[in-house]
Amino acid sequence: VSDLVFIDAPTTGLSREVGKTEPKDLFGVDKDLDAFARTIQRYLTKYQRWNDPKFIIGESYGTTRAAGLSAKLLDAGVQLNGITFMSTVFNFADLFGGEQSMIGFLPTYAADAWYFDKIPDKPPLEEFLQQARDFASGPYAQALQKGNAIGHAEKQSIAQQMAHFIGLSPDYILKSNLRVDPSRFRRELLRDRHQIIGRIDSRYVGTEPDNVGDSADYDPQGSAITGAFVGALNDYLFRDLGYKTPLVYRPNNYAGIGDDWDVTHKSAEGRQAIVNTGVDLADAMRQNPRMKVLSVNGIYDLATPFHGAEYEFHQLALEPQLQANIRYEYYPAGHMMYVD
Repeated sequence: VSDLVFIDAPTTGLSREVGKTEPKDLFGVDKDLDAFARTIQRYLTKYQRWNDPKFIIGESYGTTRAAGLSAKLLDAGVQLNGITFMSTVFNFADLFGGEQSMIGFLPTYAADAWYFDKIPDKPPLEEFLQQARDFASGPYAQALQKGNAIGHAEKQSIAQQMAHFIGLSPDYILKSNLRVDPSRFRRELLRDRHQIIGRIDSRYVGTEPDNVGDSADYDPQGSAITGAFVGALNDYLFRDLGYKTPLVYRPNNYAGIGDDWDVTHKSAEGRQAIVNTGVDLADAMRQNPRMKVLSVNGIYDLATPFHGAEYEFHQLALEPQLQANIRYEYYPAGHMMYVD
């Protein structure tokens, strides 16, 4: 039916830099896009697939990459038929800190509180999440925008409403100045049970050596599934397929990206100090109006929240006929909806 081509990012999986190339030569938004674009073009040439339909799928940072590739490949004459974005972030400024990240995370907090029975007389989940969306983008967003100018009565009211949605006490919310960081939420939601919840999938729970910390030391979801996935993949590659290589399969980037990843980006609209490949995707969709887009979201994802993904797509400045090319799907899962 189709070729399925899995590309390991440089220095991960079985992908390595060659020749005089060093990891630093590949660690950056634009360096990474160049490597992936050239890999795709080479594949199309080597296996004579230039006239076949072309779809790409990106997960997590892969969504940042896929949005950038939509424009970079278009410039190279590779016109995509569709893209699937799984657990989306285009604009890093919307995800890490600031009011917009708080707005994006709140409906996921609500999903977690609902899941762990922290909501009295809880309504149907879909109805509850829509109420949380409306509150987050309405009264909550307005309150955050006021900053220190917010009145005492309004702040108390917002804290009470937040408590209704996210299952934390109004007192804790007020002490957090209405801004509950995801790492603190993971520790606070089930503190009465002496448990923490996962970041990648918040349905997973774990324990800590003490019950007074302000953040989780590890992600219970990663601990639960990594061994099974890595073991299965190694067994398939080296035993079932008989693949021969002296390399070790790397589930993570052992070279250590840290602060060395260059987050600047030369976008369709010019140089960006912090990457936002959403503008590249919008430009590609305008130039390639038949390209379809699928947004896949896990409602228990505390890494890239589903309401944050909705915001990212709503900022693309597309005409209605192009917006109609975007379809949204939601799953009772986390960052990796295929875990179920």
